[in-house]
Amino acid sequence: VDGGGGGGGGSGRLSVGPPLCDAQLLDASEERVRSAILSFDTRDLTSVVLAYSLAHAGSPELFAVLHKACIDRCRQLTMEQVASLGWSFATIRLGASFFKEAQFDVLEKLNQLTIPAVCDVLWSFCAARHRDPHFFKALFSVLVPSRVAGDPRCALLCPAILDIRTHLPEMDPEGLERYSGYAQDAFYRSQLAALPPPAAMRGLAEALQDAGVVFESAFDVDGYVADFVITNVEELGAEDEEEEDEDDGVRRQVAVLYHSAPRTLHRRTGEPLGQTLMRQRHLKDRDFGVVNLWDKAWDELDRPARAAFLRPRLLVAARRPRQAAGTAA
Repeated sequence: VDGGGGGGGGSGRLSVGPPLCDAQLLDASEERVRSAILSFDTRDLTSVVLAYSLAHAGSPELFAVLHKACIDRCRQLTMEQVASLGWSFATIRLGASFFKEAQFDVLEKLNQLTIPAVCDVLWSFCAARHRDPHFFKALFSVLVPSRVAGDPRCALLCPAILDIRTHLPEMDPEGLERYSGYAQDAFYRSQLAALPPPAAMRGLAEALQDAGVVFESAFDVDGYVADFVITNVEELGAEDEEEEDEDDGVRRQVAVLYHSAPRTLHRRTGEPLGQTLMRQRHLKDRDFGVVNLWDKAWDELDRPARAAFLRPRLLVAARRPRQAAGTAA
């Protein structure tokens, strides 16, 4: 966890560095955790959930047990524990059940949340797609601009606001724009820290060059960072008349994203993390085509095979669907 990841108690986590705990130790402890879970108090329960989610570890069976235990004890949780668990379950993508259960308690005890924890709660409810404008307005009412600005623990406020502006466009657009400005720089820095390893970035750049496209790396999209974005989309497939006939030549920018565990994928299941899907959603909301590359398949290809693998996928991603092409103007 980087400096912007924050300390304990739901304080603005951004899991972009090495895990706090050895994943092998966590895996080996699963059976014991499941057998001891009834003896855990809420502090123990929160700590265990947080440890597994920060490491992007843990089996679906373990998280099912932990998730149920947290829902059963929801009324006993402190607000900082709710913020920590919300971030954890949104990261591992366990659905909206916990958030529906916790929402009333959060409203009732709003003044017990720290400012970074409020940002965590906003992000986690957005990531879980449990969007209630009245709930969000209550959370924003306790945010203090001077406490948000420059605090890396509040970085998750930026993607939360991007999501809210997309799905709840009538909700105080000027106020949301202002708050987004306070948190965007910190979020952008955290995104840069989460870029693929240098060797992977070099290999992708070589493949894009060989595919004959013009691109930018570490491309800023409202604070999110796309690994690569193709900038000569209008030229993609222009030599292929049949291709043009299929989609009437309307193109969109294409983002190329490289995925690996535990950086963007769950270490055990290989599923995308909540943060990964939030970026994907925002890129699509901004009308980017997206090409996702999984490291296990990509890294096995040699250089010529990578360019041959990429180019048809770039062509497909650049093609704006006819319905979208007719409504985007």
